[in-house]
Order: sequence, then C-alpha cells, then structure tokens
Amino acid sequence: MSNSDPGTTVADAGDVHDFEIVVIDPAAYYPSPDAIVVDAGLTRTQRLRLLSEWAQDILDRQVADNEGMAPEIPGVAAAETALLRQVNAAMEIVEASPEAPAGLLTRVWRRLLAI
Repeated sequence: MSNSDPGTTVADAGDVHDFEIVVIDPAAYYPSPDAIVVDAGLTRTQRLRLLSEWAQDILDRQVADNEGMAPEIPGVAAAETALLRQVNAAMEIVEASPEAPAGLLTRVWRRLLAI
C-alpha cells in the first residue's frame, strides 16, 4: 500500500488498526485528497480525519521550511501550497456531504470489530 499503487485504499487494508497506520501518513496511501473523498470504505469521520492529518502534515512542513529546518528546493513551496488547497477543498466536500447510513453488512462488520 503505497502512493505508487493508487488502487490501494484503506478499505483494502482490512481493519481499524490499519486505519490508524494510514492516519499517520495519508499521502503514502492515497495519490490525492480526492481519492480519500471517493473511498467507499471510509466513513465521513474517517475521511475528515485523514484529510485533517494530511493538511497538518503540509502545514508542519511549511513551518519547518520557514524556520530554515528544511533545504529550500525550487517549486516545492508552491506545490505544497497547491496541495494544501486540494486537501482543504476535499475537506469542504466531505463536510458538506451527509454521513451515509451504513449498509447491513457494514453495520454487522463494525459491531463485530466493536468500532
């Protein structure tokens, strides 16, 4: 499950423990913020958590760059800013969408996993 395999999602990962791993670095598991928005294996809350973490990661890198803790690479700051805009736009889409009721199989699975 890496960024080189855009077809891999958290739903493929298996259980809640895998989600907690993905939350650490969503960009390593999703090729774009939009991929999180359309991942049918995620709840609205999970989508928002992944996108929030992604945004925070970008902001942390920008702060490090501004404080001179990272080497300056031409174009990286602009790319990071554009990516942050994409993440924020994806968050707006998710926030505007209602939580879809889980299907029977999903509800049973969640109850079995006690999540």
